Amino acid sequence: VKLLLRYTESKQIIFNFDADAAGVKAADRAIGEVADMAYRGDVQLRVLNIPDGKDPDDYLRVHTPDEYVALTEAAPLWLDWQIGNIVAGCDLKQADQFQQASQGIVALLSDIANADTRTHYIRHCAEIFSQGDARIVPLLAENLLAQVRRKRRNPGGKKEKAAAHDVKVLNRSFLEEA
Repeated sequence: VKLLLRYTESKQIIFNFDADAAGVKAADRAIGEVADMAYRGDVQLRVLNIPDGKDPDDYLRVHTPDEYVALTEAAPLWLDWQIGNIVAGCDLKQADQFQQASQGIVALLSDIANADTRTHYIRHCAEIFSQGDARIVPLLAENLLAQVRRKRRNPGGKKEKAAAHDVKVLNRSFLEEA
């Protein structure tokens, strides 16, 4: 991947695996190989799932290359794709499934080094967990932030300062909305 990135200005990688269970598993493994680079921002990583569970070959047999390119351009960032996979199939009204999804999200978000990006995704996940009840988004965001902070905690280190920055940004954004 590092070698390939030398030859592109965009620093973008789009993983396109089959949309079946084996393809999702392969995408997760591939993400694991470049996740550190993506967390640092060295690469923009996206994951493309072709509609209707088709693989790229099947898709291109009935669609034009331009349609495939449009799919690649709309492919979600890897974090959005992983968040979607974590909450997919979970009934967030059930406490055990909510907790399982929350733990997966916290594990994913705690590795984000950039405080602004982390704040964005904490807010995004709080909105998902709120299930449309905007009144509880701030509470859910605060809870997620506290869990991420605990996971990232490094006494006296930079991570603790980054978590404090997240609190300030979240509080400011909530006050601006009110």
